[in-house]
Amino acid sequence: MFNKMDSVKQIVEKHYTDTTGCIHAYPDDMDSPCLSESIGLYMEYLLQTNDEEGFDEQFYVLTEQFLRKKRGSFLIRWELKEDVSANALIDDTRIINALRVGGKQFNKPAYTTLANSLTTTLKALRQGDVYADYYNWQNKDIAPQITLSYITNEFAIMLPGTQKTVHILGGVNTEETFFPESYQLREKQYKKQKEIHMVDQLLIAINRNHAGYTSDRFNQWLKAQWDQGILYGRYDRSTLEPTVSYESLAVYYYLYRYFLQMHEDQLAIEVADHASELAKEHKLKETHFFDFIHYQQMKYETEGMQ
Repeated sequence: MFNKMDSVKQIVEKHYTDTTGCIHAYPDDMDSPCLSESIGLYMEYLLQTNDEEGFDEQFYVLTEQFLRKKRGSFLIRWELKEDVSANALIDDTRIINALRVGGKQFNKPAYTTLANSLTTTLKALRQGDVYADYYNWQNKDIAPQITLSYITNEFAIMLPGTQKTVHILGGVNTEETFFPESYQLREKQYKKQKEIHMVDQLLIAINRNHAGYTSDRFNQWLKAQWDQGILYGRYDRSTLEPTVSYESLAVYYYLYRYFLQMHEDQLAIEVADHASELAKEHKLKETHFFDFIHYQQMKYETEGMQ
């Protein structure tokens, strides 16, 4: 059980972090994965709370354990396992953005230098003029697709030559409520799953809005769902009905961000309040780090608004 008096940093160190400094996916489960995703997310939180010492600790873990140098290029393993030899574009983008912001915020040129090196590597690994999900340096394979939730505003701003990749966000069929999840680069076709994940759908909607594309049908459906006071983790693409009975703190974080982006501030506060109640019910001690840290980001931000 988490100590209610502990800070977020203390909880992360006591329950998620092992002796090497790696953040595990689940609290008090040192057999659960160590992901580059967790480093990037935690870096974002440490920037939010202006924790220079904590940020530097994550920089050390990143460079000592996740970073690999191949033929002069720096790459980040998406998971800390011996047989993993691939990156993940969305995690790299998040880390690059955090390093650049951290370099300015904490006046640390080393952060900016690494961010620039990682950017140069990713630029060289495009499929033509379009970025792909990952590169496997063991097999020298580039992913055959780009996942639309990866095309974030940070991606568009941080990396060079992203215009054609961002343009893919605008080609989806907006007559359908839900978005396709990915775009197949060779076939030049969008790919849809029968069951949609709300984190992905919300991220795609946020990405599209940043890129200047509207999502009216999705927006109408989403507000109708929230009128009922709940948003589930997954839905059926055809029936628009939930396929699971659970709620997700990460879903509510992105719903909160989406409503803020749409200037629906009151709805955003409602979401944050609902997430706070959900966190009590779900007992954060059992929560995946992705959900835990997103909830803490939302909580910190909303407390600052009051």
